[in-house]
Amino acid sequence: MQIEKNIAAMLQSKMKETGKTKLEFSKELGIPRSTLQGYLKGDKCLRSDSIEEIAKRLDLSPAQLISGPVYAEEFVLFSMDALQEVYLSGTRAEDMALRFLYAGFPKEKLHVQKDYGKLMEEATAHKLPVFVMPTYTAMLALRGTISKTYGYKQFWE
Repeated sequence: MQIEKNIAAMLQSKMKETGKTKLEFSKELGIPRSTLQGYLKGDKCLRSDSIEEIAKRLDLSPAQLISGPVYAEEFVLFSMDALQEVYLSGTRAEDMALRFLYAGFPKEKLHVQKDYGKLMEEATAHKLPVFVMPTYTAMLALRGTISKTYGYKQFWE
């Protein structure tokens, strides 16, 4: 799973940054060395309370830990306070919802909707500005739905 790989990359990055051995790093995290080795390989699943505890000991948010070193800074670039509602869709919608929850976003303002047509209906029902940030794989399908719903030309036209 991608989250385990992200956590592994973040732990490797932090261990390298501090220059600590696996034994020293495991003691800092409060876990056995063998458990750390499993986490570093990315093949050991972490419970949510373990994610929270390790993140706390590394002075990170759980969202930063599960996002990995590449995405950790990018994910918190926008202000959570500026977001009134968040609508998520696509194959990784639940993963992204978890990232928002760990970053402190209120659960009642998160909406996971797998159907792009319903997603657009729900997101535009509030008459607020809507910012669409699709992944590359979702972009063409979502663009098709937007084009059909609002009468825009297809991407390739």
